[in-house]
Amino acid sequence: MKISIVVSVPEAKFPVAYRREVARSLEKAKELDYDGVELSFTEPDKVNVGLLRELVGSLGLEVPALATGLSYVHFGLSFADRDPVVRDATVRRVKEYIRLASELGSAVVVGLIRGKAGEDAPLETAWGWNVECLKDCAREAEELGVTLALEPLNRYETDIVNTVDDGLRLISEIGSEQVGMLVDTFHMNIEERSIPDSLRRAGDVLAHVHVADSNRLAPGMGHIDFAEVIRALREVGYERYISAEILPKPDPDTAARYAIRYLRRIVP
Repeated sequence: MKISIVVSVPEAKFPVAYRREVARSLEKAKELDYDGVELSFTEPDKVNVGLLRELVGSLGLEVPALATGLSYVHFGLSFADRDPVVRDATVRRVKEYIRLASELGSAVVVGLIRGKAGEDAPLETAWGWNVECLKDCAREAEELGVTLALEPLNRYETDIVNTVDDGLRLISEIGSEQVGMLVDTFHMNIEERSIPDSLRRAGDVLAHVHVADSNRLAPGMGHIDFAEVIRALREVGYERYISAEILPKPDPDTAARYAIRYLRRIVP
Protein backbone atom coordinates (compact mmCIF):
# COMPACT_ATOMS: atom_id res chain seq x y z
CA MET A 1 0.00 0.00 0.00
CA LYS A 2 1.05 3.56 -0.73
CA ILE A 3 0.25 6.68 1.27
CA SER A 4 -1.13 9.99 0.04
CA ILE A 5 -2.55 13.15 1.58
CA VAL A 6 -5.50 15.27 0.46
CA VAL A 7 -4.43 18.61 -1.01
CA SER A 8 -7.01 21.32 -1.66
CA VAL A 9 -7.03 24.75 -3.27
CA PRO A 10 -6.69 27.79 -0.96
CA GLU A 11 -10.29 28.93 -1.45
CA ALA A 12 -11.73 25.58 -0.39
CA LYS A 13 -14.41 25.86 2.31
CA PHE A 14 -13.82 22.30 3.48
CA PRO A 15 -10.87 22.20 5.91
CA VAL A 16 -8.13 19.67 5.18
CA ALA A 17 -4.53 19.69 6.35
CA TYR A 18 -3.13 21.16 3.15
CA ARG A 19 -5.37 23.94 1.84
CA ARG A 20 -3.04 26.40 0.18
CA GLU A 21 -1.28 27.02 -3.13
CA VAL A 22 -1.13 23.60 -4.77
CA ALA A 23 2.53 23.63 -5.84
CA ARG A 24 3.62 24.44 -2.28
CA SER A 25 1.48 21.64 -0.88
CA LEU A 26 2.90 19.14 -3.36
CA GLU A 27 6.44 20.10 -2.47
CA LYS A 28 5.66 19.69 1.23
CA ALA A 29 4.03 16.29 0.63
CA LYS A 30 7.19 15.15 -1.14
CA GLU A 31 9.40 16.52 1.62
CA LEU A 32 7.41 14.56 4.21
CA ASP A 33 7.75 11.30 2.21
CA TYR A 34 4.20 10.88 0.91
CA ASP A 35 3.92 8.74 -2.22
CA GLY A 36 1.07 10.74 -3.70
CA VAL A 37 -1.45 13.53 -3.33
CA GLU A 38 -5.22 13.36 -3.65
CA LEU A 39 -6.30 16.63 -5.27
CA SER A 40 -9.44 18.63 -4.57
CA PHE A 41 -10.38 21.33 -7.09
CA THR A 42 -13.44 23.56 -7.33
CA GLU A 43 -13.43 23.76 -11.14
CA PRO A 44 -11.57 20.91 -12.89
CA ASP A 45 -12.00 22.41 -16.36
CA LYS A 46 -9.81 25.35 -15.33
CA VAL A 47 -6.85 23.22 -14.22
CA ASN A 48 -3.73 23.51 -16.38
CA VAL A 49 -3.27 19.77 -16.73
CA GLY A 50 0.05 20.00 -18.57
CA LEU A 51 1.61 22.15 -15.86
CA LEU A 52 0.14 19.95 -13.14
CA ARG A 53 1.46 16.76 -14.71
CA GLU A 54 4.91 18.34 -15.08
CA LEU A 55 4.96 19.40 -11.43
CA VAL A 56 3.71 16.06 -10.10
CA GLY A 57 6.16 14.19 -12.29
CA SER A 58 9.12 16.34 -11.29
CA LEU A 59 8.44 15.53 -7.65
CA GLY A 60 8.01 11.81 -8.26
CA LEU A 61 4.46 11.88 -6.87
CA GLU A 62 1.27 10.19 -8.05
CA VAL A 63 -2.33 11.44 -7.99
CA PRO A 64 -4.43 8.48 -6.86
CA ALA A 65 -7.74 10.36 -6.75
CA LEU A 66 -9.56 13.59 -7.50
CA ALA A 67 -12.19 14.80 -5.03
CA THR A 68 -15.46 16.30 -6.32
CA GLY A 69 -16.96 17.55 -3.06
CA LEU A 70 -16.03 21.19 -3.55
CA SER A 71 -18.43 21.38 -6.49
CA TYR A 72 -21.19 20.61 -4.01
CA VAL A 73 -19.89 22.82 -1.20
CA HIS A 74 -19.13 25.86 -3.39
CA PHE A 75 -21.72 25.63 -6.16
CA GLY A 76 -24.52 23.45 -4.80
CA LEU A 77 -24.16 20.87 -7.55
CA SER A 78 -25.62 17.47 -6.66
CA PHE A 79 -27.30 14.42 -8.13
CA ALA A 80 -30.15 14.81 -5.61
CA ASP A 81 -31.30 18.27 -6.65
CA ARG A 82 -34.98 18.49 -7.56
CA ASP A 83 -34.13 20.64 -10.59
CA PRO A 84 -33.10 18.44 -13.57
CA VAL A 85 -31.04 21.35 -14.92
CA VAL A 86 -28.87 21.21 -11.78
CA ARG A 87 -28.59 17.42 -12.00
CA ASP A 88 -27.51 17.68 -15.63
CA ALA A 89 -24.93 20.33 -14.69
CA THR A 90 -23.65 18.02 -11.96
CA VAL A 91 -23.21 15.19 -14.44
CA ARG A 92 -21.30 17.51 -16.76
CA ARG A 93 -19.08 18.61 -13.89
CA VAL A 94 -18.30 15.03 -12.83
CA LYS A 95 -17.43 14.22 -16.44
CA GLU A 96 -14.96 17.12 -16.33
CA TYR A 97 -13.35 15.48 -13.30
CA ILE A 98 -13.31 12.17 -15.17
CA ARG A 99 -11.52 13.71 -18.15
CA LEU A 100 -8.97 15.35 -15.86
CA ALA A 101 -8.52 12.06 -14.01
CA SER A 102 -7.83 10.26 -17.28
CA GLU A 103 -4.88 12.62 -17.83
CA LEU A 104 -3.50 12.07 -14.34
CA GLY A 105 -4.13 8.34 -13.85
CA SER A 106 -6.56 9.05 -11.01
CA ALA A 107 -9.86 7.78 -9.67
CA VAL A 108 -12.76 10.19 -9.14
CA VAL A 109 -14.35 10.40 -5.69
CA VAL A 110 -18.15 10.52 -5.50
CA GLY A 111 -19.08 11.67 -2.01
CA LEU A 112 -20.81 14.92 -1.08
CA ILE A 113 -21.79 15.51 -4.69
CA ARG A 114 -24.50 12.85 -4.25
CA GLY A 115 -26.39 15.53 -2.30
CA LYS A 116 -29.08 15.02 0.31
CA ALA A 117 -32.64 13.76 0.24
CA GLY A 118 -35.35 15.12 2.50
CA GLU A 119 -35.06 18.79 1.61
CA ASP A 120 -35.72 18.38 -2.11
CA ALA A 121 -37.16 14.88 -2.46
CA PRO A 122 -37.85 11.64 -0.58
CA LEU A 123 -34.88 9.31 -0.17
CA GLU A 124 -36.19 6.80 -2.71
CA THR A 125 -36.52 9.53 -5.35
CA ALA A 126 -33.11 11.05 -4.61
CA TRP A 127 -31.57 7.58 -4.67
CA GLY A 128 -33.07 6.98 -8.12
CA TRP A 129 -31.67 10.27 -9.40
CA ASN A 130 -28.25 9.23 -8.13
CA VAL A 131 -28.48 5.91 -9.95
CA GLU A 132 -29.51 7.64 -13.17
CA CYS A 133 -26.79 10.29 -12.98
CA LEU A 134 -24.06 7.84 -12.00
CA LYS A 135 -24.95 5.49 -14.84
CA ASP A 136 -24.41 8.43 -17.20
CA CYS A 137 -21.09 9.30 -15.55
CA ALA A 138 -20.03 5.65 -15.56
CA ARG A 139 -20.35 5.49 -19.34
CA GLU A 140 -17.80 8.30 -19.63
CA ALA A 141 -15.58 6.58 -17.05
CA GLU A 142 -15.76 3.32 -19.01
CA GLU A 143 -14.68 5.04 -22.22
CA LEU A 144 -11.69 6.67 -20.52
CA GLY A 145 -10.73 3.86 -18.16
CA VAL A 146 -11.34 5.90 -15.00
CA THR A 147 -12.64 4.46 -11.73
CA LEU A 148 -15.48 6.20 -9.89
CA ALA A 149 -14.97 5.71 -6.15
CA LEU A 150 -18.28 5.91 -4.28
CA GLU A 151 -17.72 7.11 -0.70
CA PRO A 152 -20.21 6.31 2.09
CA LEU A 153 -20.51 9.37 4.34
CA ASN A 154 -21.85 9.72 7.85
CA ARG A 155 -25.49 10.64 8.54
CA TYR A 156 -24.63 14.22 9.47
CA GLU A 157 -23.34 14.95 5.95
CA THR A 158 -25.84 13.05 3.79
CA ASP A 159 -28.67 10.55 3.97
CA ILE A 160 -27.76 8.91 0.64
CA VAL A 161 -25.27 6.07 1.24
CA ASN A 162 -24.03 6.08 4.83
CA THR A 163 -22.63 2.55 5.15
CA VAL A 164 -20.63 0.02 3.21
CA ASP A 165 -23.81 -2.00 2.69
CA ASP A 166 -25.55 1.08 1.26
CA GLY A 167 -22.59 1.56 -1.05
CA LEU A 168 -22.67 -2.05 -2.22
CA ARG A 169 -26.36 -1.67 -3.06
CA LEU A 170 -25.82 1.51 -5.09
CA ILE A 171 -22.84 0.03 -6.92
CA SER A 172 -24.93 -3.00 -7.81
CA GLU A 173 -27.73 -0.80 -9.18
CA ILE A 174 -25.32 1.24 -11.31
CA GLY A 175 -23.96 -1.97 -12.79
CA SER A 176 -20.59 -0.75 -14.06
CA GLU A 177 -17.21 -2.35 -13.47
CA GLN A 178 -15.73 1.17 -13.36
CA VAL A 179 -17.60 1.99 -10.15
CA GLY A 180 -15.91 0.94 -6.92
CA MET A 181 -15.97 2.08 -3.32
CA LEU A 182 -13.98 4.52 -1.25
CA VAL A 183 -14.08 3.86 2.49
CA ASP A 184 -13.24 6.51 5.06
CA THR A 185 -12.35 5.46 8.60
CA PHE A 186 -13.77 8.66 10.11
CA HIS A 187 -17.21 8.02 8.61
CA MET A 188 -16.98 4.31 9.32
CA ASN A 189 -16.33 4.99 12.99
CA ILE A 190 -19.76 6.67 13.13
CA GLU A 191 -21.78 4.34 10.91
CA GLU A 192 -20.30 0.83 11.00
CA ARG A 193 -20.62 -1.70 13.82
CA SER A 194 -17.14 -3.00 13.01
CA ILE A 195 -14.72 -1.22 10.70
CA PRO A 196 -12.65 -4.37 9.93
CA ASP A 197 -15.76 -6.47 9.22
CA SER A 198 -17.15 -3.78 6.91
CA LEU A 199 -13.84 -3.60 5.06
CA ARG A 200 -14.04 -7.34 4.53
CA ARG A 201 -17.57 -7.02 3.13
CA ALA A 202 -16.41 -4.33 0.71
CA GLY A 203 -13.70 -6.72 -0.45
CA ASP A 204 -12.66 -6.44 -4.05
CA VAL A 205 -14.81 -3.38 -4.84
CA LEU A 206 -12.46 -1.25 -2.74
CA ALA A 207 -10.98 1.41 -4.98
CA HIS A 208 -9.55 3.93 -2.50
CA VAL A 209 -9.23 4.45 1.27
CA HIS A 210 -9.38 7.62 3.36
CA VAL A 211 -7.83 7.54 6.81
CA ALA A 212 -8.60 9.94 9.63
CA ASP A 213 -9.01 9.13 13.29
CA SER A 214 -12.27 9.16 15.27
CA ASN A 215 -11.94 12.94 15.78
CA ARG A 216 -10.92 13.56 12.14
CA LEU A 217 -7.39 14.27 13.26
CA ALA A 218 -4.35 12.40 11.97
CA PRO A 219 -4.36 8.62 12.47
CA GLY A 220 -3.06 7.85 15.93
CA MET A 221 -4.62 10.95 17.51
CA GLY A 222 -7.98 9.30 18.32
CA HIS A 223 -9.25 5.86 19.27
CA ILE A 224 -9.50 3.93 15.96
CA ASP A 225 -7.37 0.78 15.89
CA PHE A 226 -5.53 1.34 12.63
CA ALA A 227 -3.49 -1.83 12.97
CA GLU A 228 -6.81 -3.72 12.68
CA VAL A 229 -7.79 -1.56 9.71
CA ILE A 230 -4.56 -2.34 7.86
CA ARG A 231 -4.86 -6.02 8.74
CA ALA A 232 -8.37 -6.17 7.23
CA LEU A 233 -7.21 -4.36 4.09
CA ARG A 234 -4.38 -6.85 3.69
CA GLU A 235 -6.82 -9.75 4.13
CA VAL A 236 -8.93 -8.59 1.18
CA GLY A 237 -5.84 -7.99 -0.95
CA TYR A 238 -6.08 -4.20 -1.05
CA GLU A 239 -2.82 -2.78 -2.43
CA ARG A 240 -3.77 0.73 -3.54
CA TYR A 241 -3.50 4.05 -1.73
CA ILE A 242 -4.54 5.05 1.74
CA SER A 243 -5.06 8.80 1.80
CA ALA A 244 -4.94 11.05 4.86
CA GLU A 245 -7.98 13.34 4.82
CA ILE A 246 -7.43 15.10 8.12
CA LEU A 247 -8.05 18.40 9.87
CA PRO A 248 -5.17 20.90 9.99
CA LYS A 249 -4.70 20.58 13.74
CA PRO A 250 -2.68 21.56 15.65
CA ASP A 251 -1.38 23.05 12.39
CA PRO A 252 -1.14 21.74 8.80
CA ASP A 253 2.51 20.65 8.81
CA THR A 254 2.34 19.00 12.23
CA ALA A 255 -0.82 17.11 11.23
CA ALA A 256 0.69 15.92 7.95
CA ARG A 257 3.98 14.97 9.59
CA TYR A 258 2.29 13.03 12.37
CA ALA A 259 0.08 11.18 9.89
CA ILE A 260 2.89 9.98 7.64
CA ARG A 261 5.14 8.95 10.54
CA TYR A 262 2.31 6.99 12.18
CA LEU A 263 1.19 5.33 8.95
CA ARG A 264 4.73 4.37 7.91
CA ARG A 265 5.01 2.40 11.14
CA ILE A 266 1.93 0.26 10.47
CA VAL A 267 1.60 0.05 6.66
CA PRO A 268 3.57 -2.85 5.18
